[in-house]
Amino acid sequence: MPSRFRLTRSDFKALSTQKTRRVRGVYCMLAITPLPVGTHPKIACIVAKKAVRKATDRNRIKRRCREIVRLEVGHIKKPVALALYANAASVQATFDQLRADIHTLLCTNNFYQ
Repeated sequence: MPSRFRLTRSDFKALSTQKTRRVRGVYCMLAITPLPVGTHPKIACIVAKKAVRKATDRNRIKRRCREIVRLEVGHIKKPVALALYANAASVQATFDQLRADIHTLLCTNNFYQ
């Protein structure tokens, strides 16, 4: 994913005071925070150690999420900060199942308009 679309730690601190909306999917939860008009959408993929114990599983899920988001980020038209939090069920999910879940989360929230 290009660096201009990445949500950094300093962005997280700045967004902590903003109002965030959360939407749950089967394998992920999407936290949505509006950004100022004229900025690029920013995205982060987070897998908590509490949800997935093995580091190899956490890294595999993050790689899959980043690849899915990399393919979708060009279609997002609204200036938003998106944080994808993977849950424990995402360990058993295939790439296609995870992609369908993330695509559904993005489509139902009208980010492609």
